[in-house]
Amino acid sequence: MMTLLTEANVSTAVVPPERSPSLTTLAAMTGYSRSTVADWLNALEDAGWVKRDRQSPGSRNPTSYTLLVGSPTAAKRDGNTDDRPARSLPS
Repeated sequence: MMTLLTEANVSTAVVPPERSPSLTTLAAMTGYSRSTVADWLNALEDAGWVKRDRQSPGSRNPTSYTLLVGSPTAAKRDGNTDDRPARSLPS
């Protein structure tokens, strides 16, 4: 979320297309793997913190991001079926 915030327009909270990072770029910027970044983007979207407009596969246009105010916690979608607690976003 903070990495996307550095790319967003301060007035609109929209990451403009020319500054919209790819998943690979987000992974490099955060130091996390692509799969971890993808999991957290899903969690942020599910919790209402990020709105993504995904382009069709093979499109030269990047995914666009709009930053929103959502739930104070986001559960990471990891497919676990055990009773471990959901991962929360840091405060």
